[in-house]
Amino acid sequence: MPDAVMSTTQSLITKARRLRADLAAVIEDARAQVWRSRELLLARYPQIRPIGGGSDDARNGAEKTRSLTRDTIVRFLEEQRGEVFCADCITRRLCPGKNIDVAMRHLEGNGLRRRHGQCSACGKSRLVSGL
Repeated sequence: MPDAVMSTTQSLITKARRLRADLAAVIEDARAQVWRSRELLLARYPQIRPIGGGSDDARNGAEKTRSLTRDTIVRFLEEQRGEVFCADCITRRLCPGKNIDVAMRHLEGNGLRRRHGQCSACGKSRLVSGL
């Protein structure tokens, strides 16, 4: 019986890994479509073109921005070790106007702890993060 359980467990782990890879591909494809739709919009309505930076490759620029956002969040949480914050409070303090959900999910797999609790900043009961 234990061999059957181990076989089933390995099968489920393999399937979960495959599904995770598939999901990552779908998410990346969605990002590419959003980026392309923005490009098409800006081509059609150039007067609403946002102020841009130095890189022509928007994907590399977006990845640098995501990496900077993740690094900024980690530094902030290291400085506030022992305290936990909701995504809204982290966003307000570090990068107003940005959606940091993806960055938080990436960090969760790299040592960031997320749980339901009381935010150290706003005091609301929410999904909070800390190191």
